[in-house]
Amino acid sequence: MNQDYYAILGLEKSATSDDIKKAYRKLAMQYHPDVNKTAGAEAKMKEINIAYETLSDPQKKQSYDLYGTNTQSTQSAYQSGYTQQGYGDMDDFLRAFFQQQQTYYQQQSSQRQRQQQQQPQRTSLFVRFFQYLLFLSILQFIFSLFVH
Repeated sequence: MNQDYYAILGLEKSATSDDIKKAYRKLAMQYHPDVNKTAGAEAKMKEINIAYETLSDPQKKQSYDLYGTNTQSTQSAYQSGYTQQGYGDMDDFLRAFFQQQQTYYQQQSSQRQRQQQQQPQRTSLFVRFFQYLLFLSILQFIFSLFVH
């Protein structure tokens, strides 16, 4: 189902967003099922809506202009920076790879922080023992100051 959305709206590829909007409104008035009761009007209106949704959104329009369709696979390829011929250049591949790595580690870090916040702070037995010894030694020092 590879259709030319510009042809559906009766436009050229150089059409502006205002031209797209005007063409859509004109065709919607002509083919809307409430106005046009012919058998193919509803199907035609669906095509017009799809074409308008694609061409009115700048990102979808750019994807359509580059790849010729507005399928999910070409959108994801466009958004991830790859081309249809392959993975683009090595810089694009490495940037995408390390961006995914960074996102993974950020998620792991935030998950660890949440776990630490949920768990009560426990001091180890060694730390408590050391604190107790320090306290005793301070008391002994203070006591020795008063005894002499």
